[in-house]
Amino acid sequence: MSLKVLLDPVYSGLLTGCSSAYKCKALVETVLLKQKRTDWLFYWLVPPALSEAESAWLPQHPNVRYVEYPYLPDRMREYSLFRKELDEILAFNGSFWDFDVLFTSRTSMVPVARSVMSSPRQKTIGHKLKKVMVFEELILLDHRSTVAKSDVLAQELLTLSGYLNADVVYLVTEKEQRGIVETARQYFAPSRVIDMVGKFQRVSQLDTGPARLKEEKFRFRRGERPLCLTFSGRMEKSAANLHEVFDIMDKQWIMKGDLELKTLICTVSQATPLAPPEHTEVRVASREQFWKAAREEMDLMLVLHRDAEFSLSMVEPMVFGVPLVVIDQDWSRSVWGPKYPFYANGYTEAYGLVKAFYDDYEPMYQRFADWLMAEFAPRCQPGGDLSISLYDKVVEFLTAHEAYLEGDGFAQLFAGRKDNQVFQTFVAKALERGEFVMFELIREIGADGDFELLQQKTKPGDRDRRRIVFSTPFNEWRLMLKAYHGFEDASTTVGHLRRKK
Repeated sequence: MSLKVLLDPVYSGLLTGCSSAYKCKALVETVLLKQKRTDWLFYWLVPPALSEAESAWLPQHPNVRYVEYPYLPDRMREYSLFRKELDEILAFNGSFWDFDVLFTSRTSMVPVARSVMSSPRQKTIGHKLKKVMVFEELILLDHRSTVAKSDVLAQELLTLSGYLNADVVYLVTEKEQRGIVETARQYFAPSRVIDMVGKFQRVSQLDTGPARLKEEKFRFRRGERPLCLTFSGRMEKSAANLHEVFDIMDKQWIMKGDLELKTLICTVSQATPLAPPEHTEVRVASREQFWKAAREEMDLMLVLHRDAEFSLSMVEPMVFGVPLVVIDQDWSRSVWGPKYPFYANGYTEAYGLVKAFYDDYEPMYQRFADWLMAEFAPRCQPGGDLSISLYDKVVEFLTAHEAYLEGDGFAQLFAGRKDNQVFQTFVAKALERGEFVMFELIREIGADGDFELLQQKTKPGDRDRRRIVFSTPFNEWRLMLKAYHGFEDASTTVGHLRRKK
């Protein structure tokens, strides 16, 4: 049986360097190339007017349809925005009514999505037919210091309601989950909190393979080339503590010069509120280019963020063997553990560690290597917390929903609906055709004098003209055709079905 998935990420910048876009790409490639599930199809929302590089970076596959959507450059606003265009895409009687699963990071808007994905006629069954998967990337709660808060009560209730209305929520760290649960206890009864926690799954977003040391030929040796001191991630002045990062870079360069120190910033940000030092190269790199830089160029990275959690822009270089000078805070210890050797209590210690790496790199790198292979690498191996792949878990969830839609539970749910005379008239024509687009076939039947009202509902814009209680949930027909009459989704054209051979 086939399945349709709608991808609705919230982007942080150019697709080529955005972790949200990368997750969607990795999921699509896991499904279509690794799992070879060519009966699964994707609608993927992307910004309009993509650059040539972004378009080339996206997977080109007949099972993927890119849908232009007017994303805002402000990620915070986009996270909590439900546009008319999104209503039209997600609605049960909208332009993409035939998706089975929504994969989104728009947590605050999940309850709204739920309310439009199903018809009022499907009050008790809509949540069984369409599922919502949340890959959380922002966590808009008051204890988070790096998110914008305008009304704590409203925003926290929106976020928590998003978790409650999702079918599964993918989180990365235990600290994230603990903070969410502590907040939820302020608002919800214990039974509701338990229900919410039951939707959480801890996963790893890493798709880089096992942790490894840098190749000898790419390690810094004093006198052979400059030390490459780096920063990566979004250029957020306060959250990333850019003032101290840039100050350390600048002072180290003043003491050493171009022949002994190179400063590099890899970011997806198109602009920065604080200008980096003039000697610094700012590189807007794709994911692949970022990985190559980590393997071959980066010698040491500064991580002085106020609160960063499990950020791929910091963790991926470590997987490739790049040592980090990390601010010593609760969030950093929740990611790297208590034994990491290069925590810095503040600016002075961070500056000193950078100097120590430059003065005596090999012994310092060996301390990092010992920790990496003893403490971090096992976490990336089977059984470790960083080995639980987001993509494998998503495929597992999708497979379970697919099994439900073709199983006895669904058959019983629709046992009394499949014999409806109007539907049976459509079935007869569908069986005669073998392959068709549902709305086109309904209009054809209407031209013969049947389905006079129904064909009106297939016209563009019908959702805005008709009272919602009188609108038809066509997805039920699609699912019954698949479950009872041997049809499958034929393409990314909405409502395109064919009889299985």
